[in-house]
Amino acid sequence: MTDVEDIIHYIKSLRKGFDKDLFQSKIDELAYIVENEGLEYNDFQTLFKVWLNLSIPITKWTSLGACLVPNEKIGKLTIDYALRWLLAKHDNQSNFSNISFLLDWLTAAMDSNSVELDALNIGYEVFYSTLTYEALAPHSIKLVYNLTKPSDVTRRRVVELLDCAKKREAKKNLYRQIQVLLGLFKSYRPECVPEDIPSISIHTSFRKINANLLNRFTISQSKRNLLCNTKQYLLWTNPINCDSGRNKKDPLIPNMEFLKLGSMQYTEQVTQKTYLDFSSPVSLLKHSVSRSSIRPARLRALLCNDTGTTLLALASDNEQAFFSHDLHHILNHCFFDKSPYSYEEKRYLLHRLAIFQRTILQGIPVVTRFLAQFIVFWNETDFFGEIMDLVEWLSADCYEYIESIMTSLTKIYCRANSMDQCVILRSLSAMYANLNSALLITSQHPIDILSILHRIPIEFEVYTRMSCIAIAVFL
Repeated sequence: MTDVEDIIHYIKSLRKGFDKDLFQSKIDELAYIVENEGLEYNDFQTLFKVWLNLSIPITKWTSLGACLVPNEKIGKLTIDYALRWLLAKHDNQSNFSNISFLLDWLTAAMDSNSVELDALNIGYEVFYSTLTYEALAPHSIKLVYNLTKPSDVTRRRVVELLDCAKKREAKKNLYRQIQVLLGLFKSYRPECVPEDIPSISIHTSFRKINANLLNRFTISQSKRNLLCNTKQYLLWTNPINCDSGRNKKDPLIPNMEFLKLGSMQYTEQVTQKTYLDFSSPVSLLKHSVSRSSIRPARLRALLCNDTGTTLLALASDNEQAFFSHDLHHILNHCFFDKSPYSYEEKRYLLHRLAIFQRTILQGIPVVTRFLAQFIVFWNETDFFGEIMDLVEWLSADCYEYIESIMTSLTKIYCRANSMDQCVILRSLSAMYANLNSALLITSQHPIDILSILHRIPIEFEVYTRMSCIAIAVFL
């Protein structure tokens, strides 16, 4: 059982004649948790309900209430419960001390931006109704003042407040508070309020809140603000690079880096943002579409996450051409020459390329050419899943490479076990569907592709006929 659970269990078990020293030790322990560790909202909600229904001396009751400060904003469920409690208790004057403190508690939460105002605004009518009670008005006046909207100002309410002010004219502080609210009403709807209502400073009119309570709400607010201000920037690093050797200078998918050439003295006053300056994929994509950003040192770094692949899909023709040129040399060096790259690095590169092709909904000619060359000498085991994912998207511009890939895959299919055959058929199914879509859009090489569709295993005959019919209809 955690410390908070132990405290909740103790508070629930309180009976008349409880040990005051033990109670105070639990309160001190709860206060320490609230100020240093933060009170989880579920625990707060449980304690809040237990607290409101406790029948203990008011001093003990308020000391417990001053510790009930969650680490999150107070939501609608808590406010609803508090309002129901207020409505149930306000008819009995013996409850006014408890009601007054709860109103102060809500005011402290409002002042520290620790409560959802939309939820708190639901209780406007309840708070306003307490103004008719002299004992409660000082505790609810600030809530009413801050929650009042122009639509809340009516002649009936002005008359009610004028009547309250007349009755409390002998009590300076109470009279001043009503005048402050009337002044607010006058600023919203001057036609409803008499002209002789003066404007009074609000800073000296509201009652001071329990210092411990306000301090704990302020601490909670500061923690939330600190958490919000700590931006979680997009991750532009390839985790595999952390384990790479010291002598490896050019990772297959490098971390995001930017070159800075020349003196910063002569750079423009308004510097361009880089991808490292953003914490949200949406904001980064919007920025990239509307204005130019500094290009990373190596475009391959964009393959390290899904946001990067989307940016690469939106890149200019020149950048796409540069990326294809770079990718051609990387694939040749990595898979056809002796290279220092590990199996995992190669697998991850193929995996990210498959995701990129899926993002742009088409095959990359360089990758299609690579597949045609690689599958011929492939051992049919290494990178099996990644190769099948790449096969799903072949470039419709590379007829001769598609023919070579189909010839090799047909032989591989005949030698494969039943599970691998299922995977190959699934990839071929996706490839045919994607090629059909590409042909319907571009009208390139329809007759040549038709001839390739006939060179498939017998198990795929039904799908072949469907594909042929679709293309024939188009032609």
